[in-house]
Formats: sequence, structure tokens, C-alpha cells
Amino acid sequence: GSDADPMAAVRALEELSGVAEGTIKRVESYDISNLGNDDICAGMVVFRDGRADKRAYRLFRMKTVESQDDFASMREVLTRRFAHNAEDGFEYPDMILVDGGKGQLSAVASVVNELVPDAGILLAGMVKNSRHRTSGILFLDGTFIKLDNDDPSDRDILLLRFLSAVQNEVHRFAITYQRKLMTKRNIRYRLENIEGIGPAKRKALLAHFGSVKKIEEASAGQIAEVKGLGEKDAVKVYSYFHPEEGEEG
Repeated sequence: GSDADPMAAVRALEELSGVAEGTIKRVESYDISNLGNDDICAGMVVFRDGRADKRAYRLFRMKTVESQDDFASMREVLTRRFAHNAEDGFEYPDMILVDGGKGQLSAVASVVNELVPDAGILLAGMVKNSRHRTSGILFLDGTFIKLDNDDPSDRDILLLRFLSAVQNEVHRFAITYQRKLMTKRNIRYRLENIEGIGPAKRKALLAHFGSVKKIEEASAGQIAEVKGLGEKDAVKVYSYFHPEEGEEG
């Protein structure tokens, strides 16, 4: 049932990692969220004994990374995370679950080895399938264990449930924070976030209306008059500034 012992998934992780029972108590995972270039934040979620430990979550406002380079961002997150330790309430994780496959996993591994070479932190990658659902777990030695089988074992079900919980939690945490940031900074006044509207179209919009405020006040019909913008673009821009009106209208 759904009351499965959360520790059972952790035991399975220990078994697959080839470590003794009781080795993995604290599991961490990180997520980097991009809000255009100047609002990159990273969330760190912590699971203790198989359950989310929300009081241990942390957020890092990214400082140095100017671009949307996820590897550079991840290096910064890890550097800032490992600047802390048990003395200030950030005890090291026994295991880090990395969102992604081989590339992400080895990138994180090399940074961890560089920052805390003797910490003995275990690593594994949470791999998603083409439908963006968690589908398996990847270890540093290249072992990949597919979990979304047609006839999964109990262990696979437990692990899949645990990894999905970690991924959902990481994502939810970062998004919640992003929303707070957006409200705070009123990012509605930025065109960079409108999907499908690149630099050329942004330029055309600003040249036509003179200011973002004017674009915000325009109707979809008026926006469609901008040179170089199609009707679909106009709808995208309009609904970006008027999200509350939904899809109708």
C-alpha cells in the first residue's frame, strides 16, 4: 500500500550502491531554475530516512553565473553548498541524487570530488524518459537500472516512487521560490520570458510601442499590427501579460 516503509527505498539504494545497511541517512538533490538571465536560483531538498525533511531545505540565489550554463550553475551551487558543514547545520549528505543522466552525473561527481574528496558521498542520476517521467537510476560506474518496467519488482516500485518524490519535491520547491521572486520583482515587465519571442521580435515590439507598459496595455489585435509579428505571436504576447484571462476570449 501507500504506507510502504520509506526506509525500504533507501535500503534498496544502499544495496544497489554496494554499501552497508544504515549508510544512507541524508539524501540531497538540487535544481537550478532559470528566470531569464539574472534570476537563477537553486533549490536544495533533503530527504532523511526516506522522507522529505523540509526544515533542511535551502535556497541559493545564484551570484556569479551570468549565463544560463547549467554546468557552471551546478558548480556554483555545489561550491556554495559545501562551504557549509555540520557546524552550521548543513551536515554533508550521504548521497546526492542528480537530476539527469551521464553528463550531469559525471559533472557533479567531478565537482564533489574536487570540493570534498574525502567525504565519501555516494552519487546516482535520476533518469527521465521521453515523457519526462522518472524511468531509472544511473550509477557512476555506468550501471543503469530501468525502473519503469512493464512488470516491475517491489524494489523497482519502491525506488521509482522514491525517486519521483525527490524529483517532484526539488521541482516544486524551486518553482515556488521562483514565483515569489517574480511577484517581488514584477517580472511581468520583461519580454525575455515570453516563449517564442526572440530578440528580433522583442526589438520590433519595443520600437512599435515605445515601452513595455504600452505593450501590456495593448490588445492582441494591436500587437498583431507590429511588423514581423504573426497572429500567433500576438496571442502569445497578449496572454503573457493577461494570464488571468486563460485560453478563451
